[in-house]
Amino acid sequence: MAQSSIVLLALLPLAEWAITSIARRAIQRETSNSAKEVPPLSQDAEKRIRGILNRAYLATHATVLFGTSAWLWRSGLGQELFAQASSHITRDIALGASCGLAWYSVLFHLAALQAKLIPEVRFVWEVPALYATGSMRWSLMVLGAAAIELWRITALSSLLHEGYLVSSALLVCTAVYAVRLFDRGMPRMAYAALEGLIYAGLFLWLGSLIAPLAARAIFELGMSALFRQAVPLFQTAGLPAVACCPLCRQGLTWREVRYREAFRCPKCDSVIGVSNSWLPRTKAMGVASYVCFLVLFFGWAPGFLQASLRIFFGATVVCGFAARGCLQLLNALFPPAIEPGSPGIPELDFSHKPPQGEHDEEEEQSKGA
Repeated sequence: MAQSSIVLLALLPLAEWAITSIARRAIQRETSNSAKEVPPLSQDAEKRIRGILNRAYLATHATVLFGTSAWLWRSGLGQELFAQASSHITRDIALGASCGLAWYSVLFHLAALQAKLIPEVRFVWEVPALYATGSMRWSLMVLGAAAIELWRITALSSLLHEGYLVSSALLVCTAVYAVRLFDRGMPRMAYAALEGLIYAGLFLWLGSLIAPLAARAIFELGMSALFRQAVPLFQTAGLPAVACCPLCRQGLTWREVRYREAFRCPKCDSVIGVSNSWLPRTKAMGVASYVCFLVLFFGWAPGFLQASLRIFFGATVVCGFAARGCLQLLNALFPPAIEPGSPGIPELDFSHKPPQGEHDEEEEQSKGA
C-alpha cells in the first residue's frame, strides 16, 4: 500500500481521535466545575457542553473534508470522481435515498435483535446534528455527510487505482471506518462496518458520489427525527419519548410503542392503541411505497432487468425494507396519536353472571334456609 493511501486512510480516525480527546477533557472540566451545583448540570452548563460538542464535530468534519480535498487535488483523482457524479444526478439521488431508507429500517431490526440477545448493552448511535439548533444543525449534517462520504470514496478509489481488488479495497476501508469506534463496544463497531459496506457498495454499484451522499442524508434525517436531543456522546442517557400514554401520561420510547390497535402500556399496564383508521391507511401507504420503489429500481437501476435471479430477489428485499423505512420515517416525523382502550375492539365481559330470575330464586332459598 502506498504511503499516500495510508495517510488518507488514517486521516479520519486520527482527526476524530485528536479532536474528540480535546473535547472530552473540556467536558470533564465543565462537569467537574458544575458538580457542586444542584441539580448537577444546570441549563447553562448543558448549553456549554453542547457548544463544545458542536465545535468538536465541526472541527472534525472540516479537517477531514479539507484533508481529503487536498489529497484529491494532489493526486488528480478529483476530476474523475466529480465527472462521474454529474452524469446521472436524478437517478443517483433516488436510488441512494431508497437504500438509505432501507438501511434505516434494517437498523431498527438490528437494534431490536440486540435488545433481545444482549439487553445489557445499550443501543447508541451518534447524530452530531442533534447537539445544535437552527442553521448550525443543518451545517453539521451537510458538512458531516460530505466529509465522511468523500473520505470513504476517495480512500476506496485510491486503493483501486493502486491495483487492489474491489473486495480487498472494500474490506480495508470498512475496517478502518469501524475500528475507529472500538471504545464504544463491539455492537457499535458491527453497525459501523455494515454501514460502511452499504455506502461503499452504493459507490461501486453506481459509480457516483451523489448516491451515498443521498443515502446518508435521508438516514441522518431519520435518526435525527427518531432520537431528537437524547443521544449525548459522553454520558448514558435514555431513549427519547416518541409518544405519551393517554392514561398515565408517561412518555413511551420507540421500543415501547406498538403501532397497532391494542397493546399494553409498559408503565401502567393499561390497554391503549392507535386509532382504528390509522392502520388501514398505513398498510395502503406501505403497499404504494413498495410498488413505487420497485418501479424505481426497474426503471433506473443499471442492468437490473438483465441481472440474475439472485440480484433481482435482493433488489425486491431492499425495496421492502425501503418501504418499511419510509413508514418508520413518517412515524418518527409525525407520530400517530395514542388513544385509551382498544379502539375498534369491543370489550367483552367473560365473568359468569346467572340470569336475573335464577339470582332471585337463589336469594329466596338462602333466606328460607
